[in-house]
Amino acid sequence: MLLVLLFCQPRRVLVLGLGGGSLVTALHRIIPGIHITAVELRASVIEVAYRYFQMPRAKRLQVIQQDADSFLLSGETRKVDVLFADLYHATGVDEVQLRADFIARCAETLKADGWLVLNCWNEHREDAVLREALRQHFVDIRTVLTSSRNWVILAGKAQDWHTTSALKEEAFHLSSALGFPLTRHLARVRALGE
Repeated sequence: MLLVLLFCQPRRVLVLGLGGGSLVTALHRIIPGIHITAVELRASVIEVAYRYFQMPRAKRLQVIQQDADSFLLSGETRKVDVLFADLYHATGVDEVQLRADFIARCAETLKADGWLVLNCWNEHREDAVLREALRQHFVDIRTVLTSSRNWVILAGKAQDWHTTSALKEEAFHLSSALGFPLTRHLARVRALGE
């Protein structure tokens, strides 16, 4: 999901679905001055992220316990550079993040050059409703199928024109800051439809 940092340098992000907080922690650590709003439905997940995964407590990080779709519907957030949606429940991906109206709300929350990052599963690759919703709101749509069979979608509202060599160079530098390699994931990036 952090591959999106190759395409933009976000100052404000929204994270829907906290998990262990590793995404929030990485963003907070490597991007000075970033403002992060994280929305998580379950109080126990928030508690675990702080207690066991050392998620930072900081002024630039706001954690809200609320349903993610309800949060988007409330209109309580400023426009963001990147919106990460990683909504799961006990039986798998929360179907809300596959719906056209949810994708539209995400696009509405993004700045004119913003990026949506969705974490889905391999089985969602052929979801016609999701594909059409993405194409309706985004012009630069890339996907990555991970070794764990997650299907990560990177959807930009504006076209990115970085060359392959520039992306590789940026991935190398970002990998050093993160402490894990991004270049092998970059090699798996495909345009939607490939």
